[in-house]
Formats: sequence, structure tokens, C-alpha cells
Amino acid sequence: MPRPVERVESVRQGALEQRREGHAIGVELPPRDTDMLKLYWAD
Repeated sequence: MPRPVERVESVRQGALEQRREGHAIGVELPPRDTDMLKLYWAD
């Protein structure tokens, strides 16, 4: 069974609020040129 995502961070924005959508997660980001998301898995 896959581990759930514990938290999400944006390189530019820092910690982000996430919402679970079935087996997916959703986050909102302002439009920028580039960004990168870091996903932290639960233990």
C-alpha cells in the first residue's frame, strides 16, 4: 500500500496547504515562471 503524502512544500512559497482528492492531492500555487514541489511521505 502506498504511503500518504504528509506535507507539501514549494521551493518559492514554502509549506503549502493540501487537500486530498481520492488518491490524489491538490495544492494551489500562484502563477510563476518556475517552481518545484517537494513531497514528504508519511512514515
